[in-house]
Amino acid sequence: MREISLKHLIKFLDNYIGKQVELGTSPIWTVQTFKSFQFTDSENELKLYDGNFDSSRQEIVIEKDKIVNIFLLEGETIYDSVVSINLQNGKIDFTISSMPVRCFKCHKVIDVPFETKWAIQGIGGYGSHFDGCGKLDIPICDDCLYFNILGLKDGEFDE
Repeated sequence: MREISLKHLIKFLDNYIGKQVELGTSPIWTVQTFKSFQFTDSENELKLYDGNFDSSRQEIVIEKDKIVNIFLLEGETIYDSVVSINLQNGKIDFTISSMPVRCFKCHKVIDVPFETKWAIQGIGGYGSHFDGCGKLDIPICDDCLYFNILGLKDGEFDE
């Protein structure tokens, strides 16, 4: 866990945009889930809100002069990291709450809103342990699909 500046926090929050984020707030501990995290930064305040318009809009407004310190507990990936903002009258902790989709072959995180997630699909035959349960969905990233499964070389894409 290390202390970071507000400027560093703003840069770090860019990685959370559009992801499902859980925010815990105190002094009375409550947890809110933002389906599509967004934020705005003005001179005096930082506004964290849910960009998902299907539900009622949730937002947390943080006055910058009320921030005591900010800590970042860095995990192996951003999905394992936790940010804690200590305020004069409380605390806000937040982390990404949805598990990332990983490539079945190379285990690279496929950031679905920004990358293509291919899927190898099939239906189990009679006697298979997939029998009767519908489709089998195995996520594959672009690199593994093109270079490992299809056997293409760099720059060689057949239409």
